Amino acid sequence: MEKLTAIVLAAGDSRRIGKPKALLDYGGKYFIEHVCEALCSAGVKERIAVLGRDAGAITAAWKPAGEKVVVSPEPDLGQLSSLRIGIEAASKESEGFIVCLADQPTIAP
Repeated sequence: MEKLTAIVLAAGDSRRIGKPKALLDYGGKYFIEHVCEALCSAGVKERIAVLGRDAGAITAAWKPAGEKVVVSPEPDLGQLSSLRIGIEAASKESEGFIVCLADQPTIAP
């Protein structure tokens, strides 16, 4: 799956929860860790995490394991805006995309 790029959307404000959903704990790991590990286990080599206003808090707690991290300058524009930023950050060799949400920790490879 060398030419498949995964884009992990994690730019939401998580207003109802009060902290970034990407950093919620599930089985001793952050949500975003579970998602990225599942993608890596599935053989997806290019993984891009799109963060928003909480980028500082997320990157202070979570250490990417090969994921490229980009920050949406206008996360209020919604998921489509974040998706565009992720696509723009992808390598030119990418032939397809898989889109995941950082708040889906039970995703399987």
